[in-house]
Parts: sequence; C-alpha cells; structure tokens
Amino acid sequence: MLFYGAPGKDEVAEVADVILRKLTQPVVSMGREINVSASIGIACYPEDSPDPHEILKNADDAMYRAKNTGRNKYQLYDAELMARTIKRTMIEATLKKALQRDEFELYYQPQVLLPPGLVIGAEALLRWNHAELGFLTPDRFISVAEESGIILDIGRWVIESACRAAVNWNRAREEAFVVSVNVSARQIIHDDLVPVVARALAVSGCKPQWLCLEITESVLLEDKRGVKATLDALKKIGVSIAVDDFGTGYSALSYLSNFPIDVLKLDQSFVRELGEDLRKTKLVEAIIGIAKALDLKLVAEGVETMQQSEILEANECWFVQGYLYGKPMREAAFSQLISPARERYLCA
Repeated sequence: MLFYGAPGKDEVAEVADVILRKLTQPVVSMGREINVSASIGIACYPEDSPDPHEILKNADDAMYRAKNTGRNKYQLYDAELMARTIKRTMIEATLKKALQRDEFELYYQPQVLLPPGLVIGAEALLRWNHAELGFLTPDRFISVAEESGIILDIGRWVIESACRAAVNWNRAREEAFVVSVNVSARQIIHDDLVPVVARALAVSGCKPQWLCLEITESVLLEDKRGVKATLDALKKIGVSIAVDDFGTGYSALSYLSNFPIDVLKLDQSFVRELGEDLRKTKLVEAIIGIAKALDLKLVAEGVETMQQSEILEANECWFVQGYLYGKPMREAAFSQLISPARERYLCA
C-alpha cells in the first residue's frame, strides 16, 4: 500500500492500526467463517531511504520483524534495530559452526590474594573470534546460544579447555591454583552437567580442587530440587561452587545455607562506589560479614582503584579481581604472568 501525504510516522501507524482491526473481523464465505490477521511493515520516504526499491525492501524487512515478534501487528522500519536484527541472525547462523572452526577462545583474568597481591587463581572468560563480525564478548552471543541450545556444546568445550589450562598451571605447585568457569542455567537445569564435568576432569587429568564452577543467583531460585541435586553431585566430585554477581536482584539469602556453596563473588556494582557511596560501602561490609559467618570465600569483582582495594583489605576481604590487577588475557600471556621465573605478585 502507498499512503501519500502523511504528516509523519505516527499517522501512518494509526492507519496500520485501523487496517489490522478491519482485517481481524471474521469473513463469511460459503457459509463458513474465516479469521484473518496481518503483519504490516512500514517504511517512510525519504527518512528511511530516497530510493523507491530500497523503501519497499525496508518495509518488507519491517514486516518480517512484525511476524517474528508475534504477528498480527505492525512494525515501523528502524535502521539501527534492523542492523541489530541482521547481526543477531548472522550470529545464530554461524554459532553452530564456530566450534568446528575453532573460533572460540578462553581469556583468563587473575584472581589475587591481598595484601601481598599473589595470583592464586583465574576466571576463564569466553571470547569468539568471528570471521565477519570480529572479536565478540559473551554479551553479544550467549543469549542466542542459550535460546538455540548450542550453549550445551559450548559449555562442554569451555569446561574441558579450562581443565587443561588448570593442569598446566598447577604443575610443580603446592597450593591449588583454581580456574573458575561460568556455567549457564541451561547447563545446570537441562543438561547432565555432572558427567560433563567428570569427563572433563578425567580426560584432562585435572584435579577437582583445581576447578570452580560459577553460577548466578537466579539459578538457585529456578528449580530448587533439581539444582540442589546437581550441585550436591558436583560437590561429591570435589569441585567448588561459586555464586557470581552476588547481591544483585535477589533478596532470598536462604539458599546460602540450603545449597553447597563455597564462594561468593561480590558484584562489581557494589565495588565501583566503595568509598564514595556510604550505603554501598556499608552493604559491602555486611556482605563480607555474611561470608565470614558462613565460612565462605569472598571474591570482590571489578576492582579498578587502589582506594577500592584498600577498603576491601581493611574490611578483611582478601580475594579480589579486576582491571587494577589485570585485564582478561590470552592463555599464553597468562602463563607468562604466573611463570615461576617471574614474581607472581601483582602490585598496582
């Protein structure tokens, strides 16, 4: 349809809304009632393009977005939104091949013991070297991986790769050097995570005490019976369990005693305002107190300044992670960082 002389997109949208209402009215044909709906895409000249063919293409793209987001609705063309949709489609289409093409890589960020600044562990962070979109961090593709189910295959690869790195870094060490791995909700709830971890430990030669699995608070509130059974089984294997982004979004603290948790990772949103926001500082002190009372290890994430580090140390939070002590780095660079030939102390 061509609509001439519209003052703006709002008026065109009103017309589309009228069309949708008209089309949803039943049509009687040969004594039978037929229900019809429509998906409408709208592009405007010259805002969305000065070219007539491009206008039609943009309207078509907007129509398909209307179909993909529920049907029986209209969608205005949005160049930025469409670009994101195209990228998401590209990510989904290439995600399944990424493992086969060896495009994933683990980066490692040091975890440090205060006050000496000794590197005592690392968090494994997934990166994707996409052939067309370049270097991608998890926020760009993990949600797509979750929805498509490919996260299960990626998760297995991550755990096995982290275990191999842990074996390499624990050679000739007396104290365990722990590598932490983020585990998705889908891996815990829908996948047989225990055999996956057991196999990764077996094939790599990694000892259970060298591996820590990080989960989010939301996982603990999903399916308590199933989650607890999985975590209990993992504890029997001997790996440690950490709660990532602790303190964000949930107030039910009962899971701290109900689930086999070893580590709390204090979210960086609390650490960021240490010394500047009194309430945030008091909350951090309270969380440190909770960890002490329950004999849990507490790791403060997102430490970027000496002031933050000093406040954490003064409040007896001994384990930290953040740019002040090191950004995520490739495995080879991390190996050099903690090499016995070098000092393993990171002093900002």
